[in-house]
Amino acid sequence: GSGGLVPSGLLNLSALVAAAPGTSGRLAERARALLDGTCDVLLRGAIRDPLDGGFFSARRSSGWDLPVFIKAVDTQSPIALAYGRASMLDDSPRYLEASREILSYSEQAFRDGGEGFGLYQIVPSRTLQPRVFLWSQERLRELLTAAEFEVASAAFQTSGIGNIPPESDPQRDFFRKNSLGLKRNAAELATELGIPEGEARDTLEAARRRLLAQREELLTRVEGVFREGTRVTETNARFATSLAAFSGFANSSEHLAEAQEILAFLKTRHYSKEGGLLRIAATGDHRQVRARGADYAALLNTLLAVYRVDLDPAHLIWARALVDELLQAHQDAPGRIKEAPRSEQIGLLDIYSTSMIFG
Repeated sequence: GSGGLVPSGLLNLSALVAAAPGTSGRLAERARALLDGTCDVLLRGAIRDPLDGGFFSARRSSGWDLPVFIKAVDTQSPIALAYGRASMLDDSPRYLEASREILSYSEQAFRDGGEGFGLYQIVPSRTLQPRVFLWSQERLRELLTAAEFEVASAAFQTSGIGNIPPESDPQRDFFRKNSLGLKRNAAELATELGIPEGEARDTLEAARRRLLAQREELLTRVEGVFREGTRVTETNARFATSLAAFSGFANSSEHLAEAQEILAFLKTRHYSKEGGLLRIAATGDHRQVRARGADYAALLNTLLAVYRVDLDPAHLIWARALVDELLQAHQDAPGRIKEAPRSEQIGLLDIYSTSMIFG
């Protein structure tokens, strides 16, 4: 009942509730059960791409085995944060590794030369999508060695008639197609197939590399990927918050440095004394757009998150300046801040909606 999007908000809330000192024992237990159960389901579903990493942004049906084939930064950063928080409540290293994998994938997929993160990437062609992301068993047999096929088929739970349930594909558009969700990990594969765990892990990794190479070859040949590279302050700030949090979870100076780099990028490219904070900087493709309330909120949160790790008072100084700027440009009555600057408000309707309070 979590809807079609990856429920990262649910997971982050559950992790915070479970870890809070004031939470009662019964509520903490329920929050941990919700967190662990949902984290496990998502890791095993095809909503998580086992070939090149990261999460697809949404599902097409009630299950997690038929995704909408789009990946966005705003999906990766909160789910990485959720798995990092989950790792602090779980003895297994799998959640921390999942968080690390998501962050690493995002760095490769959405960031160019230290200049911030773009928004999303998608394969626009509806006819190409099934060829890239869904696989028949015959095709898997052609591409993999016999040993790789045996391990991969068990790991992804593929079938000759496809592994997408009829309720998820009522028109049977994807009959005989298999989505790839990592239903079995190396230890489970070793037990199921009666082989050493190291052999299962190495064989599955070899199959992953071979299938990923096939996908990349197909996409390169037809130029099938569209990447939206616009740099938005809110998106970059949220990702930096996840990096800063992960640096604390894993004691990683590398991830802290990456969060600091994003802050430096935003301060030099998305902020000016003349125009204040910007949502989108002026480039050859975009006009300058002044920051919205969500940009201030996300960036202030990032500055505090990074400060908690590196204790650099410069973050607090900038945060104070941003608060003053926000109140001056966005406050239209005591205690009320509008999303857009007063000078750019088109309508004067006062609309309040609890469904919009996500950030």
